Amino acid sequence: MGPIPLSLSHRKASFFSRLSLGIFMLFGASPELWAIPANTRLFCESYPATALCRNGATSCQSCHTAAPELNSFGGDLQQSLRRYADYDRSPAAFQKYLGSALKAIEGKDSDGDTFGNRQEIDAGTAPGDPYQYPGAAGRLVYDNERAWRRIHLLFCGESPDLEATREQQARSPQEQKAALHQALDACLQSEFWQKQALPHLADEKIRPVKAVGIEGDPFVIGDFYYDYRLFSYVLSADRDMRELLTAQYHIDAQGQRVEGPIPDTPIKGKIVVGDGQPLAVERRYGMITTQWFLSSNTMFAELPRNTASQAYRAYLGLDIAKSEGLYPVSNEPRDVDHKGVQAEACAFCHSTLDPLAYAFSPYLGLRSFGTRLPVGAYHPGRKQWEADGWLMGEPVLDLGDWVQKAVDSDAFKLQLTRMLMSYAIGHKPQSLQEQKDLARLWPTLPSLNFSAHRMLHALIDTLSFAGRD
Repeated sequence: MGPIPLSLSHRKASFFSRLSLGIFMLFGASPELWAIPANTRLFCESYPATALCRNGATSCQSCHTAAPELNSFGGDLQQSLRRYADYDRSPAAFQKYLGSALKAIEGKDSDGDTFGNRQEIDAGTAPGDPYQYPGAAGRLVYDNERAWRRIHLLFCGESPDLEATREQQARSPQEQKAALHQALDACLQSEFWQKQALPHLADEKIRPVKAVGIEGDPFVIGDFYYDYRLFSYVLSADRDMRELLTAQYHIDAQGQRVEGPIPDTPIKGKIVVGDGQPLAVERRYGMITTQWFLSSNTMFAELPRNTASQAYRAYLGLDIAKSEGLYPVSNEPRDVDHKGVQAEACAFCHSTLDPLAYAFSPYLGLRSFGTRLPVGAYHPGRKQWEADGWLMGEPVLDLGDWVQKAVDSDAFKLQLTRMLMSYAIGHKPQSLQEQKDLARLWPTLPSLNFSAHRMLHALIDTLSFAGRD
Protein backbone atom coordinates (compact mmCIF):
# COMPACT_ATOMS: atom_id res chain seq x y z
CA MET A 1 0.00 0.00 0.00
CA GLY A 2 1.54 3.32 -1.07
CA PRO A 3 1.45 6.70 0.68
CA ILE A 4 -2.02 7.77 1.77
CA PRO A 5 -3.28 11.27 0.90
CA LEU A 6 -3.63 13.38 4.04
CA SER A 7 -6.24 16.09 3.91
CA LEU A 8 -5.25 17.39 7.36
CA SER A 9 -1.49 16.84 7.33
CA HIS A 10 -0.79 20.56 6.97
CA ARG A 11 -1.98 21.32 10.50
CA LYS A 12 0.94 22.22 12.75
CA ALA A 13 -0.03 24.85 15.26
CA SER A 14 -2.98 22.82 16.56
CA PHE A 15 -0.61 20.02 17.62
CA PHE A 16 0.77 22.00 20.51
CA SER A 17 -2.58 23.51 21.44
CA ARG A 18 -3.81 20.04 22.43
CA LEU A 19 -1.94 20.28 25.73
CA SER A 20 -4.86 22.07 27.37
CA LEU A 21 -8.50 21.06 27.72
CA GLY A 22 -10.96 23.96 27.37
CA ILE A 23 -13.80 23.81 29.88
CA PHE A 24 -15.41 27.22 29.71
CA MET A 25 -16.83 28.71 26.51
CA LEU A 26 -17.26 32.48 26.51
CA PHE A 27 -19.78 34.50 24.57
CA GLY A 28 -17.78 37.20 22.79
CA ALA A 29 -15.51 39.16 25.05
CA SER A 30 -17.99 39.27 27.90
CA PRO A 31 -17.68 37.22 31.10
CA GLU A 32 -21.03 35.57 30.35
CA LEU A 33 -20.60 31.82 30.86
CA TRP A 34 -22.72 29.43 28.81
CA ALA A 35 -21.83 25.87 27.81
CA ILE A 36 -20.30 24.64 31.03
CA PRO A 37 -21.35 21.42 32.79
CA ALA A 38 -23.54 23.05 35.41
CA ASN A 39 -25.50 25.00 32.81
CA THR A 40 -26.24 22.04 30.55
CA ARG A 41 -27.61 20.27 33.60
CA LEU A 42 -29.66 23.27 34.70
CA PHE A 43 -31.53 23.16 31.39
CA CYS A 44 -32.57 19.58 32.17
CA GLU A 45 -33.83 20.55 35.60
CA SER A 46 -36.39 22.71 33.78
CA TYR A 47 -37.23 19.98 31.22
CA PRO A 48 -36.35 16.61 32.78
CA ALA A 49 -38.54 14.58 30.40
CA THR A 50 -37.17 15.86 27.10
CA ALA A 51 -35.17 13.59 24.82
CA LEU A 52 -32.72 16.49 24.44
CA CYS A 53 -31.29 15.49 27.82
CA ARG A 54 -29.00 12.48 28.25
CA ASN A 55 -27.44 11.49 31.55
CA GLY A 56 -29.04 14.57 33.14
CA ALA A 57 -27.45 17.06 30.73
CA THR A 58 -28.30 18.50 27.36
CA SER A 59 -25.85 19.00 24.50
CA CYS A 60 -24.07 22.32 24.03
CA GLN A 61 -25.75 22.39 20.62
CA SER A 62 -29.09 23.08 22.29
CA CYS A 63 -27.97 26.72 22.55
CA HIS A 64 -24.83 26.91 20.39
CA THR A 65 -23.88 26.27 16.79
CA ALA A 66 -20.14 25.93 17.36
CA ALA A 67 -19.36 27.44 20.74
CA PRO A 68 -19.06 30.22 21.60
CA GLU A 69 -21.48 31.15 18.81
CA LEU A 70 -25.15 30.97 19.82
CA ASN A 71 -27.88 29.53 17.64
CA SER A 72 -31.23 31.29 17.34
CA PHE A 73 -32.62 29.67 20.50
CA GLY A 74 -29.49 30.53 22.48
CA GLY A 75 -29.71 34.11 21.24
CA ASP A 76 -33.32 34.42 22.38
CA LEU A 77 -32.40 32.91 25.74
CA GLN A 78 -29.56 35.39 26.12
CA GLN A 79 -31.92 38.31 25.48
CA SER A 80 -34.44 36.86 27.92
CA LEU A 81 -31.79 36.67 30.66
CA ARG A 82 -30.66 40.23 30.06
CA ARG A 83 -34.15 41.55 30.83
CA TYR A 84 -33.50 40.95 34.55
CA ALA A 85 -32.06 44.13 36.01
CA ASP A 86 -29.67 42.39 38.40
CA TYR A 87 -28.50 39.77 35.90
CA ASP A 88 -24.74 40.30 35.96
CA ARG A 89 -23.77 37.34 33.72
CA SER A 90 -22.21 35.45 36.61
CA PRO A 91 -22.80 31.69 37.06
CA ALA A 92 -24.91 32.44 40.16
CA ALA A 93 -27.14 34.85 38.24
CA PHE A 94 -27.43 32.42 35.35
CA GLN A 95 -28.56 29.69 37.73
CA LYS A 96 -31.01 32.05 39.45
CA TYR A 97 -32.78 33.21 36.29
CA LEU A 98 -32.37 30.40 33.76
CA GLY A 99 -35.66 28.65 34.55
CA SER A 100 -37.65 31.88 34.29
CA ALA A 101 -35.82 32.97 31.14
CA LEU A 102 -36.52 29.64 29.46
CA LYS A 103 -40.20 29.82 30.36
CA ALA A 104 -40.44 33.34 28.95
CA ILE A 105 -39.40 32.16 25.47
CA GLU A 106 -41.35 28.86 25.37
CA GLY A 107 -43.95 30.40 23.05
CA LYS A 108 -41.38 31.82 20.61
CA ASP A 109 -40.39 30.04 17.42
CA SER A 110 -36.67 30.77 17.64
CA ASP A 111 -35.60 28.83 14.55
CA GLY A 112 -38.53 29.86 12.36
CA ASP A 113 -39.77 26.34 11.54
CA THR A 114 -43.38 27.14 12.64
CA PHE A 115 -43.09 25.17 15.89
CA GLY A 116 -42.77 26.89 19.26
CA ASN A 117 -39.75 26.31 21.46
CA ARG A 118 -41.70 24.39 24.11
CA GLN A 119 -43.32 22.20 21.43
CA GLU A 120 -39.87 21.28 20.14
CA ILE A 121 -38.39 20.66 23.59
CA ASP A 122 -41.28 18.37 24.48
CA ALA A 123 -40.89 16.54 21.16
CA GLY A 124 -37.13 16.20 21.61
CA THR A 125 -36.32 18.30 18.55
CA ALA A 126 -33.89 21.21 18.62
CA PRO A 127 -35.57 24.62 19.09
CA GLY A 128 -32.54 26.34 17.52
CA ASP A 129 -32.28 24.12 14.40
CA PRO A 130 -34.76 24.69 11.53
CA TYR A 131 -33.98 21.23 10.15
CA GLN A 132 -35.42 19.55 13.23
CA TYR A 133 -39.10 19.89 14.05
CA PRO A 134 -41.97 17.64 15.13
CA GLY A 135 -43.32 15.55 12.28
CA ALA A 136 -40.42 16.32 9.92
CA ALA A 137 -39.84 12.62 9.35
CA GLY A 138 -42.22 10.70 7.12
CA ARG A 139 -42.55 13.27 4.32
CA LEU A 140 -39.84 11.80 2.10
CA VAL A 141 -39.90 9.14 -0.60
CA TYR A 142 -36.94 7.06 -1.72
CA ASP A 143 -35.35 8.22 -4.98
CA ASN A 144 -33.54 5.34 -6.74
CA GLU A 145 -31.93 7.68 -9.27
CA ARG A 146 -30.49 9.84 -6.50
CA ALA A 147 -29.19 6.75 -4.70
CA TRP A 148 -27.53 5.49 -7.90
CA ARG A 149 -25.69 8.77 -8.43
CA ARG A 150 -24.65 9.16 -4.82
CA ILE A 151 -23.27 5.64 -4.50
CA HIS A 152 -20.98 6.17 -7.49
CA LEU A 153 -19.87 9.63 -6.41
CA LEU A 154 -19.31 8.84 -2.73
CA PHE A 155 -17.86 5.35 -2.93
CA CYS A 156 -16.35 5.15 -6.44
CA GLY A 157 -15.35 8.80 -6.65
CA GLU A 158 -16.87 9.35 -10.09
CA SER A 159 -20.20 9.89 -11.79
CA PRO A 160 -22.00 6.77 -12.99
CA ASP A 161 -21.59 5.70 -16.62
CA LEU A 162 -24.37 7.08 -18.82
CA GLU A 163 -25.17 3.75 -20.42
CA ALA A 164 -25.20 1.98 -17.03
CA THR A 165 -27.51 4.69 -15.70
CA ARG A 166 -29.97 4.16 -18.56
CA GLU A 167 -29.91 0.42 -17.88
CA GLN A 168 -30.63 1.14 -14.22
CA GLN A 169 -33.58 3.37 -15.10
CA ALA A 170 -35.07 0.61 -17.26
CA ARG A 171 -35.07 -1.93 -14.42
CA SER A 172 -38.01 -2.74 -12.18
CA PRO A 173 -37.95 -1.23 -8.65
CA GLN A 174 -36.86 -4.56 -7.17
CA GLU A 175 -34.10 -4.92 -9.77
CA GLN A 176 -33.02 -1.33 -9.17
CA LYS A 177 -32.56 -1.98 -5.46
CA ALA A 178 -30.46 -5.08 -6.11
CA ALA A 179 -28.35 -3.14 -8.61
CA LEU A 180 -27.74 -0.39 -6.04
CA HIS A 181 -26.22 -2.91 -3.66
CA GLN A 182 -24.17 -4.51 -6.42
CA ALA A 183 -22.81 -1.07 -7.33
CA LEU A 184 -21.93 -0.41 -3.69
CA ASP A 185 -20.06 -3.72 -3.44
CA ALA A 186 -18.03 -2.81 -6.51
CA CYS A 187 -17.29 0.70 -5.25
CA LEU A 188 -16.13 -0.55 -1.85
CA GLN A 189 -13.37 -2.40 -3.71
CA SER A 190 -12.31 0.71 -5.61
CA GLU A 191 -9.01 2.51 -5.21
CA PHE A 192 -10.95 5.69 -4.41
CA TRP A 193 -12.66 4.14 -1.38
CA GLN A 194 -9.53 2.37 -0.16
CA LYS A 195 -6.98 5.15 -0.66
CA GLN A 196 -8.95 8.38 -0.44
CA ALA A 197 -12.30 8.01 1.30
CA LEU A 198 -11.22 5.74 4.15
CA PRO A 199 -8.15 7.85 5.03
CA HIS A 200 -10.40 10.91 5.01
CA LEU A 201 -12.66 9.19 7.55
CA ALA A 202 -9.61 8.54 9.71
CA ASP A 203 -8.22 12.09 9.67
CA GLU A 204 -9.95 13.41 12.78
CA LYS A 205 -9.07 10.29 14.74
CA ILE A 206 -5.41 10.27 13.75
CA ARG A 207 -4.89 14.04 13.48
CA PRO A 208 -1.69 13.89 11.43
CA VAL A 209 0.97 16.57 11.68
CA LYS A 210 3.37 16.31 8.78
CA ALA A 211 6.02 18.44 10.49
CA VAL A 212 6.73 15.73 13.07
CA GLY A 213 5.46 12.61 11.28
CA ILE A 214 7.63 10.25 9.29
CA GLU A 215 8.42 13.08 6.84
CA GLY A 216 9.22 15.52 9.67
CA ASP A 217 12.36 17.64 9.59
CA PRO A 218 14.38 17.38 11.72
CA PHE A 219 12.18 15.57 14.28
CA VAL A 220 10.21 12.39 13.67
CA ILE A 221 8.05 11.39 16.65
CA GLY A 222 5.95 8.69 14.98
CA ASP A 223 4.85 7.21 11.69
CA PHE A 224 1.11 7.90 11.36
CA TYR A 225 0.90 5.83 8.16
CA TYR A 226 0.67 2.80 10.45
CA ASP A 227 -2.51 4.35 11.86
CA TYR A 228 -4.00 5.03 8.43
CA ARG A 229 -3.21 1.53 7.20
CA LEU A 230 -4.78 -0.10 10.27
CA PHE A 231 -7.91 2.04 10.05
CA SER A 232 -8.38 1.31 6.34
CA TYR A 233 -7.71 -2.40 6.84
CA VAL A 234 -10.26 -2.77 9.64
CA LEU A 235 -12.99 -0.94 7.70
CA SER A 236 -12.45 -3.09 4.59
CA ALA A 237 -13.44 -6.59 3.49
CA ASP A 238 -16.29 -7.14 5.95
CA ARG A 239 -13.96 -7.03 8.97
CA ASP A 240 -15.02 -6.35 12.57
CA MET A 241 -14.75 -2.63 13.37
CA ARG A 242 -14.13 -3.41 17.02
CA GLU A 243 -10.59 -4.15 15.92
CA LEU A 244 -10.08 -0.39 15.71
CA LEU A 245 -9.52 -0.76 19.47
CA THR A 246 -8.76 -4.46 19.91
CA ALA A 247 -6.28 -5.14 17.09
CA GLN A 248 -3.02 -6.66 18.34
CA TYR A 249 -1.28 -6.39 14.99
CA HIS A 250 0.03 -3.76 12.59
CA ILE A 251 -0.29 -3.35 8.82
CA ASP A 252 2.96 -2.81 6.95
CA ALA A 253 3.53 -0.73 3.83
CA GLN A 254 2.73 -3.76 1.67
CA GLY A 255 -0.65 -4.19 3.35
CA GLN A 256 0.38 -7.31 5.29
CA ARG A 257 -0.42 -8.03 8.93
CA VAL A 258 2.61 -7.89 11.23
CA GLU A 259 2.53 -9.37 14.72
CA GLY A 260 4.73 -8.12 17.54
CA PRO A 261 6.92 -5.04 17.98
CA ILE A 262 8.51 -3.11 15.11
CA PRO A 263 11.78 -1.39 16.13
CA ASP A 264 12.57 2.26 15.53
CA THR A 265 15.06 2.76 12.69
CA PRO A 266 17.52 5.61 12.10
CA ILE A 267 16.84 8.04 9.24
CA LYS A 268 19.84 9.89 7.87
CA GLY A 269 19.74 13.61 8.61
CA LYS A 270 16.78 13.37 11.03
CA ILE A 271 16.32 13.04 14.77
CA VAL A 272 14.14 9.97 15.11
CA VAL A 273 12.26 10.03 18.40
CA GLY A 274 10.10 7.17 17.10
CA ASP A 275 9.12 5.59 13.81
CA GLY A 276 8.22 2.03 14.77
CA GLN A 277 5.77 0.21 17.05
CA PRO A 278 7.36 -0.89 20.36
CA LEU A 279 4.48 -2.65 22.13
CA ALA A 280 4.33 -6.38 22.77
CA VAL A 281 1.19 -8.06 21.43
CA GLU A 282 -0.46 -8.30 24.85
CA ARG A 283 -0.18 -4.51 25.34
CA ARG A 284 -1.48 -3.51 21.90
CA TYR A 285 -4.98 -2.04 21.60
CA GLY A 286 -5.48 -0.93 18.04
CA MET A 287 -5.61 2.76 17.16
CA ILE A 288 -5.20 4.06 20.73
CA THR A 289 -1.78 2.51 21.39
CA THR A 290 0.07 3.25 18.17
CA GLN A 291 3.33 5.12 18.62
CA TRP A 292 1.88 8.15 16.83
CA PHE A 293 -1.29 8.26 18.96
CA LEU A 294 0.68 8.04 22.21
CA SER A 295 3.49 10.41 21.24
CA SER A 296 1.25 13.11 19.74
CA ASN A 297 -1.40 13.03 22.46
CA THR A 298 0.53 12.12 25.62
CA MET A 299 3.63 14.13 24.73
CA PHE A 300 5.26 15.03 28.08
CA ALA A 301 2.33 14.30 30.41
CA GLU A 302 2.73 12.04 33.39
CA LEU A 303 -1.03 11.46 33.54
CA PRO A 304 -2.14 11.31 29.87
CA ARG A 305 -5.43 13.16 30.13
CA ASN A 306 -5.34 14.35 26.52
CA THR A 307 -4.72 10.81 25.28
CA ALA A 308 -7.73 9.50 27.18
CA SER A 309 -9.97 12.39 26.12
CA GLN A 310 -9.05 11.94 22.44
CA ALA A 311 -9.75 8.18 22.63
CA TYR A 312 -13.08 8.96 24.34
CA ARG A 313 -14.00 11.57 21.73
CA ALA A 314 -12.77 9.70 18.63
CA TYR A 315 -14.14 6.23 19.38
CA LEU A 316 -17.01 6.80 21.82
CA GLY A 317 -18.16 10.15 20.45
CA LEU A 318 -18.01 11.79 23.88
CA ASP A 319 -16.30 15.17 24.20
CA ILE A 320 -15.64 16.16 27.81
CA ALA A 321 -14.93 19.75 26.73
CA LYS A 322 -18.56 19.85 25.57
CA SER A 323 -19.89 18.32 28.80
CA GLU A 324 -20.49 14.97 27.10
CA GLY A 325 -19.92 11.62 28.78
CA LEU A 326 -19.46 13.02 32.27
CA TYR A 327 -19.56 10.27 34.90
CA PRO A 328 -18.10 11.81 38.08
CA VAL A 329 -16.17 9.38 40.32
CA SER A 330 -16.30 9.77 44.08
CA ASN A 331 -13.21 11.29 45.69
CA GLU A 332 -11.91 12.44 42.32
CA PRO A 333 -9.97 14.23 41.07
CA ARG A 334 -7.10 13.34 43.40
CA ASP A 335 -4.69 15.52 41.40
CA VAL A 336 -2.09 12.75 41.33
CA ASP A 337 0.35 14.81 39.25
CA HIS A 338 -0.19 18.12 41.06
CA LYS A 339 -1.73 20.07 38.18
CA GLY A 340 -4.28 22.01 40.24
CA VAL A 341 -7.30 20.15 38.86
CA GLN A 342 -9.06 20.24 42.23
CA ALA A 343 -9.82 23.92 41.69
CA GLU A 344 -13.53 24.66 41.66
CA ALA A 345 -13.59 25.52 37.95
CA CYS A 346 -11.82 22.28 37.02
CA ALA A 347 -12.89 19.60 39.48
CA PHE A 348 -16.24 18.63 37.95
CA CYS A 349 -14.83 17.65 34.55
CA HIS A 350 -11.67 16.16 36.00
CA SER A 351 -13.69 13.88 38.28
CA THR A 352 -14.47 12.04 35.03
CA LEU A 353 -11.33 12.82 33.01
CA ASP A 354 -8.65 11.78 35.51
CA PRO A 355 -10.15 8.32 36.18
CA LEU A 356 -10.57 7.97 32.41
CA ALA A 357 -6.82 8.56 32.00
CA TYR A 358 -5.42 6.26 34.71
CA ALA A 359 -5.45 3.17 32.50
CA PHE A 360 -3.25 5.00 29.95
CA SER A 361 -0.64 6.10 32.51
CA PRO A 362 1.93 3.28 31.94
CA TYR A 363 2.13 4.06 28.19
CA LEU A 364 4.96 6.49 27.55
CA GLY A 365 4.74 9.69 25.54
CA LEU A 366 7.67 11.79 24.38
CA ARG A 367 9.57 11.57 27.67
CA SER A 368 10.94 8.25 28.90
CA PHE A 369 10.88 9.17 32.63
CA GLY A 370 14.45 8.06 33.29
CA THR A 371 14.29 4.84 31.27
CA ARG A 372 15.63 3.79 27.90
CA LEU A 373 12.21 2.61 26.78
CA PRO A 374 11.08 3.96 23.40
CA VAL A 375 8.19 6.35 22.77
CA GLY A 376 4.89 4.51 23.06
CA ALA A 377 6.28 1.68 25.18
CA TYR A 378 4.56 0.16 28.20
CA HIS A 379 6.50 1.03 31.39
CA PRO A 380 5.81 -1.44 34.24
CA GLY A 381 7.32 1.04 36.68
CA ARG A 382 4.48 3.49 36.08
CA LYS A 383 1.55 1.29 37.14
CA GLN A 384 0.70 3.14 40.35
CA TRP A 385 -2.57 4.54 38.92
CA GLU A 386 -3.33 1.96 36.23
CA ALA A 387 -5.85 -0.07 38.24
CA ASP A 388 -7.72 3.02 39.51
CA GLY A 389 -9.37 3.73 36.17
CA TRP A 390 -13.06 4.18 35.35
CA LEU A 391 -15.01 4.26 32.10
CA MET A 392 -18.63 5.45 31.89
CA GLY A 393 -19.39 4.71 35.51
CA GLU A 394 -17.58 1.35 35.72
CA PRO A 395 -14.14 0.60 37.22
CA VAL A 396 -11.42 -0.73 34.91
CA LEU A 397 -8.28 -2.62 35.89
CA ASP A 398 -6.07 -1.67 32.95
CA LEU A 399 -6.27 -0.50 29.36
CA GLY A 400 -7.37 -3.93 28.13
CA ASP A 401 -10.36 -3.75 30.47
CA TRP A 402 -10.98 -0.13 29.35
CA VAL A 403 -11.05 -1.23 25.71
CA GLN A 404 -13.35 -4.18 26.33
CA LYS A 405 -15.89 -2.01 28.11
CA ALA A 406 -15.57 0.58 25.35
CA VAL A 407 -16.28 -1.80 22.45
CA ASP A 408 -19.20 -3.33 24.38
CA SER A 409 -20.79 0.08 24.95
CA ASP A 410 -23.70 1.68 23.12
CA ALA A 411 -21.56 4.80 22.72
CA PHE A 412 -19.07 2.87 20.55
CA LYS A 413 -21.81 1.44 18.33
CA LEU A 414 -23.42 4.86 17.99
CA GLN A 415 -20.13 6.58 17.15
CA LEU A 416 -19.16 4.10 14.43
CA THR A 417 -22.62 4.29 12.85
CA ARG A 418 -22.64 8.09 13.04
CA MET A 419 -19.19 8.21 11.40
CA LEU A 420 -20.31 6.11 8.43
CA MET A 421 -23.64 7.90 8.16
CA SER A 422 -21.98 11.31 8.22
CA TYR A 423 -19.86 10.30 5.25
CA ALA A 424 -22.83 8.82 3.40
CA ILE A 425 -25.07 11.89 3.77
CA GLY A 426 -22.30 14.51 3.69
CA HIS A 427 -22.77 15.92 7.20
CA LYS A 428 -23.49 14.87 10.76
CA PRO A 429 -27.10 13.69 11.19
CA GLN A 430 -29.24 16.79 11.68
CA SER A 431 -32.81 16.47 10.46
CA LEU A 432 -35.43 14.47 12.28
CA GLN A 433 -35.32 11.84 9.52
CA GLU A 434 -31.56 11.55 9.86
CA GLN A 435 -31.81 11.28 13.63
CA LYS A 436 -34.55 8.68 13.24
CA ASP A 437 -32.47 6.58 10.82
CA LEU A 438 -29.41 6.84 13.05
CA ALA A 439 -31.40 5.76 16.10
CA ARG A 440 -32.75 2.74 14.20
CA LEU A 441 -29.42 1.68 12.68
CA TRP A 442 -26.83 1.83 15.43
CA PRO A 443 -28.38 -0.89 17.64
CA THR A 444 -28.21 -3.26 14.63
CA LEU A 445 -24.42 -3.10 14.42
CA PRO A 446 -23.84 -6.34 16.42
CA SER A 447 -26.25 -8.19 14.09
CA LEU A 448 -24.13 -6.88 11.19
CA ASN A 449 -21.01 -8.33 12.85
CA PHE A 450 -19.69 -4.79 13.34
CA SER A 451 -18.93 -4.67 9.61
CA ALA A 452 -18.52 -1.26 7.96
CA HIS A 453 -19.55 -2.78 4.62
CA ARG A 454 -22.77 -4.23 5.99
CA MET A 455 -23.66 -0.98 7.75
CA LEU A 456 -23.09 0.97 4.53
CA HIS A 457 -25.45 -1.41 2.74
CA ALA A 458 -28.06 -0.65 5.40
CA LEU A 459 -27.40 3.09 5.11
CA ILE A 460 -27.99 3.33 1.36
CA ASP A 461 -31.52 1.97 1.89
CA THR A 462 -32.47 4.89 4.16
CA LEU A 463 -34.46 8.01 3.35
CA SER A 464 -31.58 9.99 4.84
CA PHE A 465 -29.36 8.78 2.02
CA ALA A 466 -31.71 9.10 -0.95
CA GLY A 467 -35.00 10.61 0.20
CA ARG A 468 -36.71 13.51 -1.55
CA ASP A 469 -39.85 15.54 -0.94
